[in-house]
Amino acid sequence: QELDHTNRTETYIKGGSNLGGNTGSVPTGNQHANFVVAFPYSFLAMLVLGMPLFLIGICLDLVRWWSGLVAGTFVGIVAAVLLPYPGVIDLSGLLFLVSVGALAGLIAWIVWHISMIRSSLAKR
Repeated sequence: QELDHTNRTETYIKGGSNLGGNTGSVPTGNQHANFVVAFPYSFLAMLVLGMPLFLIGICLDLVRWWSGLVAGTFVGIVAAVLLPYPGVIDLSGLLFLVSVGALAGLIAWIVWHISMIRSSLAKR
């Protein structure tokens, strides 16, 4: 099966990607469909990989912003390599999922940190 490299190159030059339709700020139906398809994969990666890493981090007292970033990056790499997400076949797709994993890990740390601050203020 031969790929048409001309169309693929033109898509990347125009700013397109294999992970979504329109690259503008207004979500299209294709981007909504990608979210619906990607959510179960993301949830599975978070449940199987993210939660155990978080619990290990709590036990070792290593829950910091950088550990959330590193753990999220690790989860993104593992999810991109192991989970059969449709459409992720090239380096840009891998980089996208790794970046999303890193951002998710950082956001998870922010949520945890805010909850710890609130609980410590409530105890006073």
